[in-house]
Amino acid sequence: MTKVAALYKAAPFLRCAQGAAMHLWRRPDLSQLAPTVVPVRTATQKAVATYWAHALSPQPAHGLTRSLRARTFLVVDARSACLLGLIALRDPRQADADRDAAIAWSGEHRQRRLPHLLDAARLLVPEPLRAAGVASIVALALLSDDVLGVVELREAATICAVTYTSAANDATLDGVDDVPEVTSADRRLRLFEPRANGLAFLRGCAAFDDLGPLRPFRPPARVSGGTCDPWDAERYTLPRLLLTGDS
Repeated sequence: MTKVAALYKAAPFLRCAQGAAMHLWRRPDLSQLAPTVVPVRTATQKAVATYWAHALSPQPAHGLTRSLRARTFLVVDARSACLLGLIALRDPRQADADRDAAIAWSGEHRQRRLPHLLDAARLLVPEPLRAAGVASIVALALLSDDVLGVVELREAATICAVTYTSAANDATLDGVDDVPEVTSADRRLRLFEPRANGLAFLRGCAAFDDLGPLRPFRPPARVSGGTCDPWDAERYTLPRLLLTGDS
């Protein structure tokens, strides 16, 4: 299914959600951002997350939040109420050759350590904010107690790393430093390590006692303004998305 086909299929729901979702589309003051992580819990939050998953994802987003609602988070600027990004987590794949090679997993390691790994199904940042370096803030949010701490508390599991797989030409997280990456002809695999020695533990080379705390959420004091045009709200409305869904 193409993205535009998924948009048409979801159009009745998206029309109802559009009003609430577009309240989060506004130009923030990039010099005074106050990033806040909002777990998706209420019906309105679920509708907003579904809308932006469809609007921002380059791939079809049908069924995304239906299976990930318990692990979906909005990253919002508390001062301007502007959407900075969306994080959706899921269980990792049982087998992924690139991932297993990057972590140096044997079959036995994977079987024992897989419960301590999560996969980021979506890390989405609006295009004008990507140009301003806000992807770094979304990456910091992913590694924070506000996200992984909530998941750990709910599921009683220690999360040692998060994988994110995207198309080879996906620039969403370009500029985010210190994230190991494996690039092949058609995909990019990034390994986020929220705990000290997290990857070492996944390889079976460290004990739980050696794991450090989750990284605190300390966004940069100032984000470079960059080029943030266009900020046209119409670009993310349903009629425009239906026209440009496959572009």
